[in-house]
Amino acid sequence: HNVAMGNQDPAGTFDALRRTNADVILLQEAGGNFYPQLARLAALYPYHSRCRPGCDMAMFSRVRFADRPKWKLRKEDGKPFGTALIWAKLLLPGGRDALLVTWHAPWPVPG
Repeated sequence: HNVAMGNQDPAGTFDALRRTNADVILLQEAGGNFYPQLARLAALYPYHSRCRPGCDMAMFSRVRFADRPKWKLRKEDGKPFGTALIWAKLLLPGGRDALLVTWHAPWPVPG
């Protein structure tokens, strides 16, 4: 969900997200006016992660992450490249896992 940096109703957006009762919430533009709502989401979702500074995305989950969420793609030499994204694997019942990714397109397009 893109919660919009200039969100005019961040508390209402939080309430709408809460009412979905989703097991996982992936956010883009989770800074700006919406930033104070991240702590409220973290109280509802025991597993959560944000990108590093300069990346306004976040993941919230009721399902445990298999490992620490990662941000940005990396080249073979380990250097980051490309637009901001964050991804993590979730540990599902029965030993399976699921890959989650949230990405935000650069603006203006093309980046």
